[in-house]
Amino acid sequence: MEQLTSFQQAQSLHEDIMIQERIASQSLTQIALDLKTMRDNHLYRQLGYTDFEEYCDKATKTGKRQAYNLISLVEEYKIDRLNDLSYLGSTKLLELKKLAPEERDELINSGEAEEMSVRELKEKIKTLTDKNEQLSFELSTVQDKISDTDRIAQLEAELQSKQAEIERIGKYKDDEIKSLQARLDDTGNAMRKTAQENSQLKQQINDLENRPIEVAVAEPSEEQITKIKAEAD
Repeated sequence: MEQLTSFQQAQSLHEDIMIQERIASQSLTQIALDLKTMRDNHLYRQLGYTDFEEYCDKATKTGKRQAYNLISLVEEYKIDRLNDLSYLGSTKLLELKKLAPEERDELINSGEAEEMSVRELKEKIKTLTDKNEQLSFELSTVQDKISDTDRIAQLEAELQSKQAEIERIGKYKDDEIKSLQARLDDTGNAMRKTAQENSQLKQQINDLENRPIEVAVAEPSEEQITKIKAEAD
């Protein structure tokens, strides 16, 4: 048998590694898909198990916790993406789930996720998530302040509207009071004029009552004088 050269041995070993990587990649995705199908379609009941957790603990070496983790990878990364990222391993992929898609892709595409150990990756992700939480808190605080400012502006607008309404009503009341006062003044003047006229009438009546009665004496006619003389004679 012809002995392989070092290059041929290396090439053969490399090809075998590539094959095993593809098998491992497909295996991670496939087992996650199979577990998801078993859970979602309740197929474990056909095997005599009452729930999915019992099936995982008693019938598989995966265990219910790891089963749910694998299912979550399929749901998060989708099948094609999970196949592409399976080289990172399920532990790193689970940690990367904690990040927003943009931050996750940055770590993966830059090669940092692959180069880091699981511990280093966890620390990196914790730093990023803590920073995101702080930014979210600050954003929430700013939004609350904006909301408070908007509320204050709304209240000020309502107050101004109320004040304008009060002033309008007050002006209307002032005009109404002035109108009533003018009518009252006119009535008072009329009453005083009537009283004055009544007083004058009373005075005229009193004067008439106190005047002496004049007796009118008519002068005798010539016929009466002649008659009187005759009687005298």
